[in-house]
Amino acid sequence: MALPKTLLPLTAAAFALGTTEFVVVGLLPTIASATSVSVASAGTLVTAYAVGIAGGGPLLAWLLRRRPPKSALEALLGVFVAAHVVMAVAGSFEVLLVARVLAAATHGAFFGIAAVLAVSLVDESSKSRALGLMFGGLTIATVLGVPLGTLLGQATSWRVPFAAIALMGGAAAVWIAFVEKSPSATDAVAEPGERAVDRLALARAFVATALGFGSMFAVFTFITTYLVEITGVAEGAVPALLLVYGLATAVGAVVGGRAGDRWPAQALPVVLALLTAVLALFGLGGSTPGAAVVLLVLWGLTGFALPPLLQSRVIEIAGPGSTLASTLNVASFNVGIALGSIVGTVLVNADHIAWTPYAAAIGTAAALPFAVRRLSRPQAMPSDDGPATPVGQPALSSTITQPRSSHE
Repeated sequence: MALPKTLLPLTAAAFALGTTEFVVVGLLPTIASATSVSVASAGTLVTAYAVGIAGGGPLLAWLLRRRPPKSALEALLGVFVAAHVVMAVAGSFEVLLVARVLAAATHGAFFGIAAVLAVSLVDESSKSRALGLMFGGLTIATVLGVPLGTLLGQATSWRVPFAAIALMGGAAAVWIAFVEKSPSATDAVAEPGERAVDRLALARAFVATALGFGSMFAVFTFITTYLVEITGVAEGAVPALLLVYGLATAVGAVVGGRAGDRWPAQALPVVLALLTAVLALFGLGGSTPGAAVVLLVLWGLTGFALPPLLQSRVIEIAGPGSTLASTLNVASFNVGIALGSIVGTVLVNADHIAWTPYAAAIGTAAALPFAVRRLSRPQAMPSDDGPATPVGQPALSSTITQPRSSHE
C-alpha cells in the first residue's frame, strides 16, 4: 500500500525541526562574536537544545494531552515559530538561549505527538513505514538543511537562518491543518477503550532506545577527528564522507520502516545486531579508507533504520494514542545521545579515540535484550492518568489524548 500524501506535512515539519537543532554548530563563531560571548559559551546553545528536548518535550506533551494530535501539533509549531522569530531578533545571548530551549521543548513534544498522528493516518500494515517517512525529514535536514542553513548564515547574518526556519515551521503548520485521515487507515487515535499499559515493557523499550541509538554517538560525536587521525582521511574530504553517510541515513529510515511493517517482532533486534557488527568492524577496519567508506554507508543504513522501529515499538506497547509515552521515547533518544557523547569524551580525553567504535558496539549490544519481545505477560499497568489495575480487573485506557474530533 502506498503511503498517503497527508504524511508529507509531518515530514516537512520534521525537516524544519531537524535543521534548527544543528544549524547553530556551523554558526557558533559568528554568534559568539555578535553576542560578545566566547565560542565555548556559545556552545551551550547546542547542549541546551538537547536538555530542552529531554526535559521540556514530555512536559509540553503532558500539558497538551487532552488535545487531539493535529491540534496539539499546530499549537507546538505556533510556539516553535514564535521562538524562532525571537531568536532572529534577539538582542542578547541570554534571550537567544531561552528562546532556543523553548524551541527544543516543542521539538521533543512534536516528534512524540507526530508519531501518534502518523500511525493514525495509515492502516496497521504501514505504521513503521509512516514513521520512517516522518523521521526521514529529520535525516534529510542533517544532509541538506544544516549545511544550507550554515551557508545562508555565513553569507548573510546568523539571524537569517532562524527567520527562514520560522517560515518553514509556519508553512508546515498551515499544511498540517489540511491533513485528513486516509479512508483505509485504522482509527489509531480513537475514543479510549479498555487497555492496560505494560510499564515494564515500556521501560525496556526506553532503555533499548537510549542504548541502541545513543551508543553510536560515542564515536559519531568525534567522527571528524577519527577519520583524520585513525583513518588517515584528508580533513577536506571529511564533508564528502559525511554527505555519503547522511544519504545512507535517509535511506536507512525508509528501509527500517519497511522492515518494521514486514517483520514487526524481528526487525528491531536484527537491526541492532547488524549495527553492533558494523560498529565493531568499523573499529577493526576504520584505519583503512576504503573499508571506512563502506562501513560508514552500512552504519548510516543500520543506525538510522532504528528510529522508526524504536518509536513503533513504544506505540505498540503504550497504545496508538499514548502521546506522552511517544514523547518520552523521543527524550530517551536524546538521553542516549548525551550518554554516548560522554563516553566518547572520556575515551578521547584519555587518548583512546580508536576505542570509541568498540564502546559504541558494546552499548548497542547491551540494548539487544531490551529490544526482544517478552513472551510472558507481566502484570499490566494502567496509563499515566489512572491508578494501578490488578491483573484480571478491567484496565484503564492508555490513551492520554481525547477522542479525535470529527474533522480530524
